[in-house]
Amino acid sequence: KLTIKKKNLKLYALITKDSALYLRRAVSNFPGLRQRKRYTYVLEFGSCTQSTTSFCMTNLSSEHQREYFRRAVVWLRKKGNVFFGEDIQRSKLVKTFVGMIGGEKAMKKTEKAMK
Repeated sequence: KLTIKKKNLKLYALITKDSALYLRRAVSNFPGLRQRKRYTYVLEFGSCTQSTTSFCMTNLSSEHQREYFRRAVVWLRKKGNVFFGEDIQRSKLVKTFVGMIGGEKAMKKTEKAMK
Protein backbone atom coordinates (compact mmCIF):
# COMPACT_ATOMS: atom_id res chain seq x y z
CA LYS A 1 0.00 0.00 0.00
CA LEU A 2 1.35 3.39 -1.01
CA THR A 3 0.31 6.30 1.17
CA ILE A 4 1.33 9.81 0.25
CA LYS A 5 0.72 12.47 2.86
CA LYS A 6 2.43 15.37 1.13
CA LYS A 7 0.08 17.72 -0.69
CA ASN A 8 2.83 19.30 -2.77
CA LEU A 9 3.54 16.19 -4.85
CA LYS A 10 3.34 16.60 -8.62
CA LEU A 11 3.97 13.77 -11.05
CA TYR A 12 4.06 14.22 -14.82
CA ALA A 13 4.81 11.76 -17.61
CA LEU A 14 5.32 11.75 -21.35
CA ILE A 15 4.30 8.19 -22.18
CA THR A 16 5.09 6.13 -25.27
CA LYS A 17 4.41 2.48 -25.99
CA ASP A 18 7.84 1.42 -24.65
CA SER A 19 8.65 3.83 -21.83
CA ALA A 20 7.74 7.03 -20.04
CA LEU A 21 9.66 10.18 -19.26
CA TYR A 22 8.60 10.77 -15.68
CA LEU A 23 8.99 14.06 -13.85
CA ARG A 24 8.66 14.13 -10.06
CA ARG A 25 8.30 17.37 -8.12
CA ALA A 26 7.85 16.93 -4.38
CA VAL A 27 8.88 18.44 -1.05
CA SER A 28 10.87 15.39 0.01
CA ASN A 29 12.63 12.28 -1.29
CA PHE A 30 10.78 8.98 -1.55
CA PRO A 31 13.31 6.36 -0.34
CA GLY A 32 10.96 3.42 -0.95
CA LEU A 33 11.29 3.96 -4.70
CA ARG A 34 14.73 5.59 -4.54
CA GLN A 35 13.31 8.82 -5.92
CA ARG A 36 14.65 12.29 -5.23
CA LYS A 37 12.28 15.14 -4.51
CA ARG A 38 12.94 16.89 -7.83
CA TYR A 39 14.13 14.57 -10.53
CA THR A 40 13.46 13.04 -13.92
CA TYR A 41 13.33 9.31 -14.59
CA VAL A 42 12.70 6.97 -17.48
CA LEU A 43 10.27 4.20 -16.67
CA GLU A 44 10.70 1.16 -18.89
CA PHE A 45 7.75 -1.06 -19.71
CA GLY A 46 7.88 -4.84 -20.16
CA SER A 47 10.84 -6.90 -19.06
CA CYS A 48 13.45 -4.78 -17.35
CA THR A 49 17.05 -5.13 -18.38
CA GLN A 50 19.94 -5.57 -15.98
CA SER A 51 20.86 -1.92 -16.50
CA THR A 52 17.73 -0.71 -14.73
CA THR A 53 17.28 -0.22 -11.01
CA SER A 54 14.24 -1.17 -9.01
CA PHE A 55 10.81 -0.83 -10.60
CA CYS A 56 12.21 -0.57 -14.17
CA MET A 57 13.39 2.97 -13.50
CA THR A 58 16.54 4.59 -14.88
CA ASN A 59 17.94 8.09 -14.97
CA LEU A 60 17.54 10.13 -18.14
CA SER A 61 21.20 9.83 -18.97
CA SER A 62 21.76 8.79 -22.57
CA GLU A 63 21.45 10.72 -25.81
CA HIS A 64 19.57 7.72 -27.20
CA GLN A 65 16.84 8.20 -24.55
CA ARG A 66 16.66 11.94 -25.19
CA GLU A 67 16.36 11.37 -28.96
CA TYR A 68 13.61 8.80 -28.39
CA PHE A 69 11.52 11.28 -26.42
CA ARG A 70 12.32 14.13 -28.82
CA ARG A 71 10.78 12.02 -31.58
CA ALA A 72 7.68 11.56 -29.41
CA VAL A 73 7.38 15.33 -28.93
CA VAL A 74 7.86 15.94 -32.66
CA TRP A 75 4.93 13.59 -33.29
CA LEU A 76 2.85 15.28 -30.57
CA ARG A 77 3.52 18.73 -32.07
CA LYS A 78 2.91 17.61 -35.66
CA LYS A 79 0.62 20.01 -37.48
CA GLY A 80 -2.74 18.41 -38.09
CA ASN A 81 -2.35 15.96 -35.19
CA VAL A 82 -5.97 15.05 -34.45
CA PHE A 83 -5.18 13.70 -30.98
CA PHE A 84 -3.73 16.88 -29.46
CA GLY A 85 -4.71 20.48 -30.02
CA GLU A 86 -2.50 23.54 -30.11
CA ASP A 87 -3.06 24.18 -26.39
CA ILE A 88 -1.43 20.85 -25.52
CA GLN A 89 1.24 21.00 -28.22
CA ARG A 90 2.58 24.33 -26.95
CA SER A 91 1.78 23.90 -23.26
CA LYS A 92 4.14 24.78 -20.42
CA LEU A 93 4.37 21.08 -19.54
CA VAL A 94 5.47 20.08 -23.05
CA LYS A 95 7.99 22.94 -22.99
CA THR A 96 9.29 21.58 -19.68
CA PHE A 97 9.78 18.13 -21.21
CA VAL A 98 11.50 19.71 -24.25
CA GLY A 99 13.95 21.42 -21.91
CA MET A 100 14.72 18.10 -20.24
CA ILE A 101 15.50 16.37 -23.54
CA GLY A 102 17.81 18.95 -25.06
CA GLY A 103 15.81 22.09 -25.79
CA GLU A 104 14.33 23.59 -28.93
CA LYS A 105 17.60 23.48 -30.88
CA ALA A 106 17.80 19.70 -30.41
CA MET A 107 14.10 19.41 -31.27
CA LYS A 108 14.64 21.18 -34.61
CA LYS A 109 17.55 18.86 -35.43
CA THR A 110 15.42 15.80 -34.65
CA GLU A 111 12.47 17.13 -36.62
CA LYS A 112 14.71 17.75 -39.64
CA ALA A 113 16.15 14.21 -39.41
CA MET A 114 12.62 12.74 -39.32
CA LYS A 115 11.58 14.35 -42.65
